[in-house]
Amino acid sequence: MLMLWIIGIIITGMLIYGFIEWFNTYSMRVGHYQFFTIEHLGAYFISYAMLLFSVSGLVKKTFEDPLNGWVILIIGAAVLFFTLLNNFKKTTFSLALKGSLAQVVLFIPISVAAAFILFAVFAFFAQTKPVYNINGKD
Repeated sequence: MLMLWIIGIIITGMLIYGFIEWFNTYSMRVGHYQFFTIEHLGAYFISYAMLLFSVSGLVKKTFEDPLNGWVILIIGAAVLFFTLLNNFKKTTFSLALKGSLAQVVLFIPISVAAAFILFAVFAFFAQTKPVYNINGKD
């Protein structure tokens, strides 16, 4: 069963990548604008992370002051709003609507995968070393 999950994840990743490449070439041909870039990924990643942490913090009441959660929520929503607004400014309305919808849907799994990769890179470069007890009688 684990192999089926791994194969499914790989195939899904390949399909998402194929769609992104096709849509970027289509949008460059039609509207001279690419919707799937590293800048857009960064904006969506920050926005989704802020929205997730603020909503979960407000629901679980982990913030000492609820205003902190609302500020994070507003900043995350503003980043998402201005990214979508940028799409509509740069292209036609119909292409911007299609591209923005594709971005909102596809950047969720890409952001989750990017978070795991980012955590793995941080763990790799942390170079943790074992702690030895000098006074121990090992």
